[in-house]
Amino acid sequence: MIKGENYGYIEKWYLDLKPSTITFYNTKTGERVEEPSYVAVEIKGRRSYTDPETGKTIPTGKILLGQLLAEGKRALAYQGRQDVVVFSPFREGQIASWSLSSHFIRTFLLKVRPKSLFKPVLCIHTQEQTTPVEARAFVDAGLYVGAQRVYLYKESLPVILDNIAKKKIKEIKNAVVIHIEPQD
Repeated sequence: MIKGENYGYIEKWYLDLKPSTITFYNTKTGERVEEPSYVAVEIKGRRSYTDPETGKTIPTGKILLGQLLAEGKRALAYQGRQDVVVFSPFREGQIASWSLSSHFIRTFLLKVRPKSLFKPVLCIHTQEQTTPVEARAFVDAGLYVGAQRVYLYKESLPVILDNIAKKKIKEIKNAVVIHIEPQD
């Protein structure tokens, strides 16, 4: 179990979001990790309100989240438990839950680039339809997890890795590429 913050509420429709496949690639070492964007979070309660006219308790569909238990493939082991919700903090390749997305990125970033004295440069894939607000969320998440700089790109993973290998993009030659690909 991961000690941490209370992750607030999520709406029930979040549970229907398809996960993204996220690839973390260290351009210096060539290490690569690919994971589905699932997180497993304990349920602390369900939000409801009391109707003043009838006095009945009516559920709002919001779930109060507690501690983060697992992420990626490990989160799937929690599916079906009544006290845990498993869902994707990304929606169609975009950030849907900022705090859980940031935690997910930090966890797998440490797998391809163990903690060191230097802050990494991140190169994060965004979708064609990414708005400026969504792009800013990616930059903020990258900086929050400890990046020195964050670059956004829209090309496919092989194209960006080829450009890095050919040193066409010198600023990111020792970067960690985070490629977020929504599932259909």
